[in-house]
Amino acid sequence: MIKIKLFPGVLVLLALISGNCIFSQNPQWEYLNFPYSFNDARIVSYEDTIEDVVYLGGQFYPNEMEGNNSEASVVSRFDGSEFEVIGEFSNRINSIVEFQGEIYVCGSFSGMNDTLDIDKLARYNGTNWEPVGGNLFNGQIYSICSDSQYLYAGGSFTEIDGEPVSGIARYNGENWESLPAGGFDEGSWIIKMLVYNNELVVGGDLSLEGELLDFGLLVNRNNQWQILDQENLVGSTTVREMIVWGSALYVVGNYFDNDEYLHPTLLKWDGEEFSAPWSTFYDISNQISGGSTPACLIGTTEYLYAGGRMEYIGDKEINQLAVYNDEEWCGMYTDGLQSPIYGMFSFRDTLYAYQHLNPFSSTLYPSGLYKWLGGSEFELCVSTLHMDNVENTHHELKIHPNPVKDNLNLQFGRSASGVIRIYNLQGKQILQQVKIHDQDQIRFNVETLDSGAYIIWFIDIDGFIDKTILIKS
Repeated sequence: MIKIKLFPGVLVLLALISGNCIFSQNPQWEYLNFPYSFNDARIVSYEDTIEDVVYLGGQFYPNEMEGNNSEASVVSRFDGSEFEVIGEFSNRINSIVEFQGEIYVCGSFSGMNDTLDIDKLARYNGTNWEPVGGNLFNGQIYSICSDSQYLYAGGSFTEIDGEPVSGIARYNGENWESLPAGGFDEGSWIIKMLVYNNELVVGGDLSLEGELLDFGLLVNRNNQWQILDQENLVGSTTVREMIVWGSALYVVGNYFDNDEYLHPTLLKWDGEEFSAPWSTFYDISNQISGGSTPACLIGTTEYLYAGGRMEYIGDKEINQLAVYNDEEWCGMYTDGLQSPIYGMFSFRDTLYAYQHLNPFSSTLYPSGLYKWLGGSEFELCVSTLHMDNVENTHHELKIHPNPVKDNLNLQFGRSASGVIRIYNLQGKQILQQVKIHDQDQIRFNVETLDSGAYIIWFIDIDGFIDKTILIKS
């Protein structure tokens, strides 16, 4: 056993960061010593509220092992004060869950602690690890979840012990079997599974009966696979992350209508329909063509946290990490984070963040685990521009090209008179106002603007305001 003393703490984020890490200097974050090194900046977890510990997995290993095995990974148990390695595996851990009082893990491993008969799946009884028939699967297991009756496994496998099983199976504690609803076509990729309202929900890149699904999310209802609210979903996507928070299901993917219109990458399912009651997540590096996608979601009693490639939500700067209070998204004092946050976990209803700094960074703060101390007072909860409260319906303001390099065209939908102003996302006017009179369009040069995001205001002579986001390339 490897035990390393740590400060008390609770929820965890994983971040790859370049440049100065301003957030680590902020009193809302407290630095802790995290004794592991990562091959991949993602993490999975299961919190045992009865034993008051959290189990952590992914692809990380104790610092003293660095350089010895580039693929090795451990499962660690954290009690708020100590990290304890309880299992050493040959490769990545993909999921950790509890089933019938024991801890189950799945992953890409083909052995652990020099034991080769533990393959793809393992069970921990509090003292020892045992095989769970993972060697019977002829493909990978990407995700597991459980309810009171079954442990579910999803992956790329097509057989279990020679019997046909297409990508998904269930385990009752003794035997594996196919689901009555059947499985998925070969080549399907199940990324995440969970139980919501007593039904199994599967997300990923899915194909069923020879047809690639327009939306990679299915529910096992009445022993049949069904698509949730397909009419309200836009475009074709792969579902990459899901979480149940409160009474709703939150789903992450890329939702696009076409190349011109960016749609939310995070949707909320309330049991009846999908919605996106917030502004669009986006980052400047991906601009309009690629959008911005949360990579991980974690919920606590009061808050939903999102980490990923995110610079803004609407006109709010969030810098890769945001918190949602069921009304609005807020930043969390993460100025300076330049790379996505890829993993999080919760423990005792508090937040921790692991940041891996660029070795050429000039910051005085080391890579490591940071505990969130900010409580309920979050940064940028109220935007200075209040863009979310203003609809661009009075003049139907449109701009092109967007992103723009030099000359920008504005169209008003009808003849208009007023002034045009351009603000940065901190609310400072950075371009002298341009006046128009009885014009339905105008063209002017923005070549002198630095690359980034701006907000264009048009204020007409009656005091109506239209706003839209401009990306300067």
